[in-house]
Amino acid sequence: MRVGVSWTDTGHRVPSGRHPTAQVSLPQHALAIGIVGVLLLVSCGAPTGRLDELRALPEADLSYPGSEQVNSGGREAEMTVDGPLSAATWRWFGVDASAEEIEQFYADELTSRGWAEGGGSSGIPTTRELSARAWHKDDVVFRLAFPNPSDHVDQEPFERYQTVYDARLIGKDVRP
Repeated sequence: MRVGVSWTDTGHRVPSGRHPTAQVSLPQHALAIGIVGVLLLVSCGAPTGRLDELRALPEADLSYPGSEQVNSGGREAEMTVDGPLSAATWRWFGVDASAEEIEQFYADELTSRGWAEGGGSSGIPTTRELSARAWHKDDVVFRLAFPNPSDHVDQEPFERYQTVYDARLIGKDVRP
């Protein structure tokens, strides 16, 4: 069976049996998709997630009094084979204080700055950590962790300080 084609008054070909006004041109289709995309972004807010935005937050410089930075780093958000990887910035510190004192300092400071406890799985320690705790604010997680010295090749910071801790900010979204 052969399908016939008719012409509209604008010169477009339309298969027989279809109403010519049901056709949407490619530019109109692209515009509609663009508008929907913008509306979705606006409705979700403007999340913080890029490395430079995380480093600009005041909490990126927060450390227990007397702490000395022993390591730092960061990464941009990216999509990996295993799924999204959020942007993050971190600083490792060493200090002559207990983990409990450090944890209480961060709990008090972050709560006073409007952060709420919790951060999904970020509050669960990895197999290379003794403990971890997380707070969240807007679209950012603040993660405090205490690395297990026996799982690290560089023992110098662990020998030099009573406690070594990892303070990091993690964006919740992926915007590569």
